[in-house]
Amino acid sequence: MTGLIEIVDKIFWQGKDISQIKPIYYQNIGLISHQNGIKEKLTVEDNLNYLFAQDQAFYEPEILQLLNLWHCKDSTAANLSFGQRKKIQLARLFNSGKKLWMLDEPLVGIDKETTQTIEKTLSSHLERNGMLIVTSHQPIYLHAKCKYLLEL
Repeated sequence: MTGLIEIVDKIFWQGKDISQIKPIYYQNIGLISHQNGIKEKLTVEDNLNYLFAQDQAFYEPEILQLLNLWHCKDSTAANLSFGQRKKIQLARLFNSGKKLWMLDEPLVGIDKETTQTIEKTLSSHLERNGMLIVTSHQPIYLHAKCKYLLEL
């Protein structure tokens, strides 16, 4: 679904085979995975400016408060914990305007307070007719109704 592996069957986006509309499909998905795309030598704030510019989005400092990153905004990514790096990725996703969010283990390395913020933000995304595909070994409590929920 992310284009990282070859698809055996077809996947449809808004009724069309994604192989026929790849640019439109990819413009609508946001991905959080273990490969974070963060520049080690840049500060948290510089990383967010860089990442938001790639998405043609406007960086708003409030996202630092939301994800408890304000205290380390001037630290380089090389000096951040795994969880803090994950928060940079989440900040990018939350501000992306993408319709489909794909998250691989979004709560790994995340503190309890930020976990609740993430859950609220994911729920809010669903309430605004967004979509989520999430893999997680940790329970994620969503306040919005899910149309389909697969628990293994």
